[in-house]
Amino acid sequence: MKTLRTNKLRSNLSFITWLAGYFARQLFGARQQVPQDPALIQDPRIDYWFKRNTRFDVKDGSTIHDIPYTRKTGYNFDFYRLMEPFPKLKFHHLWGDIKHVPDEPTFVRSRPIGDHNQNSVLLPLNTRRLFETYPDPYSFEQKIPMIVWRGAVYKKHREDLLAAGDQLSFCDFGATNRENPKLQQWVRPWMTPLEQMRYRFIFVIEGNDIASNIQWAMASNSVCMMRKPRFESWFAEGLLQPGVHYIQIADNFSDLEEKFRYYAEHIEETLKIITNANQYVAQFKDLRHQYALGQTVIQKY
Repeated sequence: MKTLRTNKLRSNLSFITWLAGYFARQLFGARQQVPQDPALIQDPRIDYWFKRNTRFDVKDGSTIHDIPYTRKTGYNFDFYRLMEPFPKLKFHHLWGDIKHVPDEPTFVRSRPIGDHNQNSVLLPLNTRRLFETYPDPYSFEQKIPMIVWRGAVYKKHREDLLAAGDQLSFCDFGATNRENPKLQQWVRPWMTPLEQMRYRFIFVIEGNDIASNIQWAMASNSVCMMRKPRFESWFAEGLLQPGVHYIQIADNFSDLEEKFRYYAEHIEETLKIITNANQYVAQFKDLRHQYALGQTVIQKY
């Protein structure tokens, strides 16, 4: 759990530093301005993160002054920074694992993928947990030729993944929660991202909504295997292409062995997917740029 504690500490220190600067700007009348960079405004992802292009009214909305520092800090630490140029804006927001589309345009961290999510307005939230990537010290050739996955298993599709890999010698899958008697045969020790990067294939699977390991896994020198994503965040999982950014596995995991053996033998194709995935993640590594893009989404709102 050391990595998680470190992320929390870094998040707190980063926010305190920003807050000190915020109060200084307020004192000297130097409030941050709305971004005007044409490159930000013209980024095609703005209209992807917030798809609605018709006017709307916000009834009974909140302002940033209604959002406490001390609750949902992973979300609010980011949200305060994003909202600095918009102190009077009224809005709707839903924090947490959001799996439905709200009736009104609403700021969220996650949403269902599809053509019906115009009211789900994605922002870069909970970035210390979801945007964290780690240097990979291993080349693909140095890695163990197996698939690895570790995670808490509370959903049936994760249990189905464990069952699918149970008899496959190239799968190192494990549940990290020990309280469920049904899972005892699959309980394995927790592994850090660095430990998982020892493997050539990293499985990525959604939990309540998005898969929280997708960004660091795609930034590594391993290749990601996953089902077609159902939910997305600021990372825009709906824009990922199978065979380009990841190896797509059937919803019931029935082709797990077939896909593993194919990509284990066709190394050039596998390395190309890894390169494409690394390039996709690189777009999100500059957090200040992500905040500026997020403010452009809020400006559209």
